[in-house]
Amino acid sequence: MPLPPPTSSGDLPLGVHRASLRELLDRFGVGSRQRLAVAERLERIYRLALATGKLSRVEIVGEMP
Repeated sequence: MPLPPPTSSGDLPLGVHRASLRELLDRFGVGSRQRLAVAERLERIYRLALATGKLSRVEIVGEMP
């Protein structure tokens, strides 16, 4: 299920939203250099965790700058 459209203020609606890493990076990891850097770090951390073979779920809470 794709991420819901943003609210009028540009945020996700309140609630829990399932999304692939690609969906998150495509939606929130673009624009400023800081967003690009944060997205690259998130992807690197995800890949490292995935490589352990122990990753079952990733939860991201908060907002990107």
